[in-house]
Amino acid sequence: MINMFSVGLQALDEEYLKVDAQFGGVDQRKIFTFSEKYLPQLGYGKRIHLMNPMGKFFLLTINFKI
Repeated sequence: MINMFSVGLQALDEEYLKVDAQFGGVDQRKIFTFSEKYLPQLGYGKRIHLMNPMGKFFLLTINFKI
């Protein structure tokens, strides 16, 4: 129960922070999915969600390319 409450509050952050897009790791997938599904049903606008793999392998790849 507390997990759904937490996800709902984080999804509402998008509205009250007045953001058009949100960038996060794949660990934010549940929040992004919740936002896309339920916020428009509650009368809030849709947002753009960008996900990025944020694991150890990804960080090593960035360091290698730099």
